[in-house]
Amino acid sequence: MGIIYQKESGEFHLYNDRISYVMKILKNGQIGQLYFGKKVPQKESYGYLIENAYRPCSSYVYEGAYDFSLEHLRQEYPSYGTTD
Repeated sequence: MGIIYQKESGEFHLYNDRISYVMKILKNGQIGQLYFGKKVPQKESYGYLIENAYRPCSSYVYEGAYDFSLEHLRQEYPSYGTTD
């Protein structure tokens, strides 16, 4: 199994002959899942897989940052009291 860490984007790409698993260190330090499935080629960043969008009636982690809600991100593990 291979592991590639992209320091600039804070992303980990774990892979073998069949699958890829891509994780990212989020703004708040938690780990978020970007992709799990059929093996994908290595890229500089998979950040385009994060769906950051303003959604009415959502909880947001940071005041005024309406593009970051843990409610709509795939997290490695949920944390109590953090909008997940």
